[in-house]
Amino acid sequence: KKESKKKGGGTALTLNKTAKFSTLDAPGVTQPDFTAASSAASAAAPKDGGLQGRRANESSGPRMDDTKKSIGGDSFTKRTKNPEWLQNRVSVYEAIKARREEELSTKTPVAIKVTMPDGKVLENDKAGNPFQAWKTTPYAVAASISQGLADASSVARVIYESYVSDYSAAEDGMEGEDTLNLEDDDAEEKEKDTKTLLWDMTRPLVGPVAKLEF
Repeated sequence: KKESKKKGGGTALTLNKTAKFSTLDAPGVTQPDFTAASSAASAAAPKDGGLQGRRANESSGPRMDDTKKSIGGDSFTKRTKNPEWLQNRVSVYEAIKARREEELSTKTPVAIKVTMPDGKVLENDKAGNPFQAWKTTPYAVAASISQGLADASSVARVIYESYVSDYSAAEDGMEGEDTLNLEDDDAEEKEKDTKTLLWDMTRPLVGPVAKLEF
């Protein structure tokens, strides 16, 4: 639909309206006409279930049941209970677990406070046990608020007030600035950024937390 409008006796502007949008054509400036191209494309489209712009209701090409093969080929034609590759993975996991437990045994748990984005400070879980560095995880903090929150969260963003004395960010490979704030030139902000980290939900916290987000 086209309507011509004048304001103050000036040159007319043409208003092109559709059900979804409107465009104004100033004198000497017009919008491209896609009507012809669209009609030609529709005419050239195949008259079958795969018509462009509509839901396909027919298939083409070979079917899997014609080839008599399953997804994955012959990978699962023979099942072996406790295969060798699974045992290798378990042994690697057990070695890492033992090394981690030995490392944690040398650490000293200390009470910590965790501050949430709304300013609320948490110090204990639902059972009344105090949050402790090297023991309390972001998952445990989330569970103290809501089990649903804990189960739905995959990672935490932690801003530490400080680290406990027996934690070394450099040794842990966590030294550096928060990549979300690298353009900040303020020294105080950069110092805070070095303690802003993405933290695994099952990894113990290593100091009092100034802000914890899920």
